[in-house]
Amino acid sequence: MTITPVERPTGQQEAALTLELSRLLRISTRFAKAFALRFAERSSSNAFLERPLLEEAIAHTREWRITPFPPLPPAPSAGFPQEELTPDLMVAGIGQGRRWLFQLIVDVRVSAPLGSTWIRSRKMARPAAHAAVWDQIAAKDAAELRYVGTLSQGGAQADWRDDFDRLRLSHVRAARDVQWVPELDLTVRQAVAEMPVGERNRFQPELKAFMRQASTIAPELGLGAGGGPKFVHALASRRTRWQRERAAARTA
Repeated sequence: MTITPVERPTGQQEAALTLELSRLLRISTRFAKAFALRFAERSSSNAFLERPLLEEAIAHTREWRITPFPPLPPAPSAGFPQEELTPDLMVAGIGQGRRWLFQLIVDVRVSAPLGSTWIRSRKMARPAAHAAVWDQIAAKDAAELRYVGTLSQGGAQADWRDDFDRLRLSHVRAARDVQWVPELDLTVRQAVAEMPVGERNRFQPELKAFMRQASTIAPELGLGAGGGPKFVHALASRRTRWQRERAAARTA
């Protein structure tokens, strides 16, 4: 396999947002689980069946690994430009016996295009290029279940699937294309609903910090606490209500 890099934007905006998102994912395993499950679902914008294998692997995950900009292991074929094919984010699950259950590569986009790479004399979108190289890695060096998807504002980001469908892959599957809005809101709501009160109270300030950073890094996403998703205000209201109920119980 001969791979030649194609010039693409530096993606500083996407890189900064990826780091903030990975930090939030590390803070809460419930949030990491809810986030990963988004890539296993079916949606109106993704006419694909649910990924039951991925969903099952997530359910059996005991330890989460969140890695921004993970270097892919060197491919067996010559000509692999390691520095040009570094994914944005990897979410992985480890199960019983310290065994890899799944690995999910996410290409994080805001406004920059996906970028592309030449593989076998054909220009290919980066998620498909990641899949082509990753598929060559032996199972002993990676999970048997490997998925590639995108996190973006939607639209043209799904075009990478045309390149992906032309590949003959043995190990890598296509995950969903997840949209920042409204799916991040839904993901947080799902995670918070499963959190006990103590964990929820610890997660809330971290979430607000992420929202502040996101509103500065990528205001076009509308994720700022001032006018973005409703979950920031919902969390604050829920905490205030809980504090009032607790105070009332003490005085009763």
